Amino acid sequence: MCRQFNSVRRHTEPADIRCQPAFFMPFTFYRFLSDNTGMTIALFHSKINADTARSIGATMEKQGLRVIYIDTSTRNSSADDTSVQIILPPESTHVLFFYASDEVSRRYYHFYSGFCLGRGLRFLLLDTEGAMDKNDPFIHLATVLTADTFESFMISEKIRFNEEDKIRRAKERLLERGISCFPESFLSVVVSGDIESARLFLEAGFSPELRDARGVAALSLAVRSQHPELVRLLAESGAGINDLSADRGYSPLMDAVLKGNEEICRILLEAGADVNLASKDGQTALIITAGRGDEILSRLLYGYGADPEIKDHLGMSASGYANLFKNEKLLALFNTPRS
Repeated sequence: MCRQFNSVRRHTEPADIRCQPAFFMPFTFYRFLSDNTGMTIALFHSKINADTARSIGATMEKQGLRVIYIDTSTRNSSADDTSVQIILPPESTHVLFFYASDEVSRRYYHFYSGFCLGRGLRFLLLDTEGAMDKNDPFIHLATVLTADTFESFMISEKIRFNEEDKIRRAKERLLERGISCFPESFLSVVVSGDIESARLFLEAGFSPELRDARGVAALSLAVRSQHPELVRLLAESGAGINDLSADRGYSPLMDAVLKGNEEICRILLEAGADVNLASKDGQTALIITAGRGDEILSRLLYGYGADPEIKDHLGMSASGYANLFKNEKLLALFNTPRS
């Protein structure tokens, strides 16, 4: 590809470094800056389509995108100058080329299509005139847009970019904290109660339903470790509120009543936990509290609709355990009409 370009001529400013035909210049000057704050479009155009480029650029700026205009027709010192300058601003996240049939524009388009491929940057080619050669060997390196498809593409691309950028930033912040971005690390911070790091893992795209080697989900781990705010975060992030663990066969609510933690029980119930869900042994959360003689949590569960007559695999219900242990307060509770 580079054989069509003349020899490199060095200048003192990095923005004026030119391309040597036989190789690409080192990219250390043009690395993607980690403190980039959003989509930045390097918009390449020529004098021929400058007005159209400015008009479309203004539309993108209204969408909150930063646009840097680069006029390729002003970059060469003479008509005989066939070199190509590496003039891509380091903060660029996308390169948008306005297709034009003049030789200078094509030369820049051909070079930057390969340059962006090597840099992992999205290369967009906008054909507003319908004049692009469909047999152009470089066309497969670009996302080709037309006047009809441009606006809808940029809206969806902004959404995609922001989502990926959020993930990238979250991972960077985890690494800054000295935390590796692995599933085991996520579960470790859940157990330790590090809510800020757990939030970063979720922002980095980790599933709130992740399980450890024993088959215990992150939400159950947070419950067992008794971290209420982490329980709330995971529940709000879509963790399976009624998922049973593979070790005990308990739901998060069952784990919470086993721990006697009223605060966590309330968080789970408010998040929609099934109060009558049965464990692998057929026990409900109310059966567990009745067996423990826990009047406070039994009253809480009963208020959320817990059925004291559901029987476990031994044929015992919450009412049955209350009667077995002669717990008059629980028996009275279970015979109280619901409001």
